[in-house]
Amino acid sequence: MNIQQPTTGARPQFESDKIVNGTQQERVRSSEQNMSEQAARIGEALEQMKKASSSIYDAVACFGLASGDIAKMKFSEGKRKAWELEEKAEHKMAEKPLLYVGAAFALGWLFSRVTR
Repeated sequence: MNIQQPTTGARPQFESDKIVNGTQQERVRSSEQNMSEQAARIGEALEQMKKASSSIYDAVACFGLASGDIAKMKFSEGKRKAWELEEKAEHKMAEKPLLYVGAAFALGWLFSRVTR
């Protein structure tokens, strides 16, 4: 088993390592420029994403405040409507109290018979 070592000490050249009229160096320079351009584009995209995410957070916050305001408005509107209905019921009962007391008694008696 005899293994021969290269006597020159130079490393073998691959096809990509060969320089043909300086084209390899030009390729390296152009790829470095492309990489720097791509890095700049990525940085720009990240900045835009940061701006967009802060805009989204602001929009969600505004949406939450608006829905809270709408809920408060609907609640106060419902509360006002309930007070109006209560006042109407009080006025009706004040006009004919015996009728409503009799109706309440009759409904109570009827309900007690049905539940037995």
